[in-house]
Amino acid sequence: MDNDDDGEYNEDGPGGVNIGINFPHLFKPFMPSGGSWAGSEPESHGLLEFLYKRPDVALVVTFGESNFCLNPPRSDRSGDVDLAKLRVPKDVAKEFNFDPDRTYTMDELKEIALKFVPPGMEVTESMIAEFLQLGAVVNPLPDDMKFYKELSQKYKDFLKKNKLDGKRLAPAADKDGSLELFAYYHLGLPSFAMDFWTLPEPEKEKKVESELTPEKLESMSKDDFLAIGEEKIGAFLKSVDAPSQFSAKMVMESVQNGKLTTQMIAEMLKENGSKKEDDADGDAREKALIAFSDKEGNGKGWVAWKPFHHTTLGNIEIGGAAPYAMTTPPEAMIEPLLTGQVPWVFELASRMPHIKIAKTLVTPLGGGLSRLEAWVGNEGFLPYPTAMGKRNLRITPVIATVDGAGVTLVGGKNRALVDSIDGNSTRKIEWIFRTDKPTAVQILVTTMNAGSDTRKIELGGIQ
Repeated sequence: MDNDDDGEYNEDGPGGVNIGINFPHLFKPFMPSGGSWAGSEPESHGLLEFLYKRPDVALVVTFGESNFCLNPPRSDRSGDVDLAKLRVPKDVAKEFNFDPDRTYTMDELKEIALKFVPPGMEVTESMIAEFLQLGAVVNPLPDDMKFYKELSQKYKDFLKKNKLDGKRLAPAADKDGSLELFAYYHLGLPSFAMDFWTLPEPEKEKKVESELTPEKLESMSKDDFLAIGEEKIGAFLKSVDAPSQFSAKMVMESVQNGKLTTQMIAEMLKENGSKKEDDADGDAREKALIAFSDKEGNGKGWVAWKPFHHTTLGNIEIGGAAPYAMTTPPEAMIEPLLTGQVPWVFELASRMPHIKIAKTLVTPLGGGLSRLEAWVGNEGFLPYPTAMGKRNLRITPVIATVDGAGVTLVGGKNRALVDSIDGNSTRKIEWIFRTDKPTAVQILVTTMNAGSDTRKIELGGIQ
């Protein structure tokens, strides 16, 4: 129905909002069903509040339309800025001695910026991006794509083991404003999504083989074409998906009386083939639904078209896909789909970063001095933090502190920071202490959401 008399049908809905696209990252205002602003609805606002109040959340898994477990997040979005060709605004260039007429890479800008910050201060991409007002990151960072791709392959092996690896239509692409994108880009967390089911790919129709092709047809004479015979010409027309009204008999009569030439037929068939390729994606879901409905759904997934008298449009036809048939499997399939896929969430959880003190080493240096080396390790598969979490500075570094009575720290920092640790890797921290007599120091390693660890270390003194 044209509910608001604007000439468009059912485009507005009864004021509903799709919660799945009501989150901050790449949120687009004034979109149908998108909401007035990001987090405008109680449900999405509640999730945002939950996540911001709990910095110890370490992993997000969304059950929806997209599937980051099967296919890594999209990396083909077009952003407003090319990070390999950055220009510095003229007022900034003049103040900091940049050339406004040339382009810079992000690494070049970071190197130049080091000259203008205090010694020892790190210059990050996020600092440069904020300074130049580059806008939002729109594609996953390369270092993060590595673990997404590796886990995607492991998930496919997992599905195969559970006999759920049949050919299916591709999951929906992740949408701007979705929770799964917000969790990765804004929170810097490993974010995964799972859709559980899409329609199976229908079996491809076997085409009747033909010796003819549109290309061969172009060079054929009228007599050579007619000599092929009605049966073979019919098989050829079927093999190239010619329109149904394009029968062999009609084509032969048109060629015989000069209304058509072999060159004209070849051109029409080529054009028709191009159009079919363009329409293939749009038809794929409907074809898959019809095939699945006939095979598994007792024909209930697709409603045959039939005449209907519409109150404002007059005589029309209604039919097509039944409500929810493209997104909801038959009831009998639901439990096997869940029991065969939900356990993957626990597989993901087992791969989360886990920070521990892997090793320590004390080396006496004489005169009451001792060097203490500690290797802080990440025992999980996933990095701490993700490359995005490191870039947007939301995830705090690994913090290592040392404390002890009767010791003086003469080298290193009492509160040392490790900005990131890759999965199954270690990073070394080093201190030098002076002690007059044997004593002990306590190392404490803490993280935002990857655990903590402590170790008591005995130090010598002046011998």
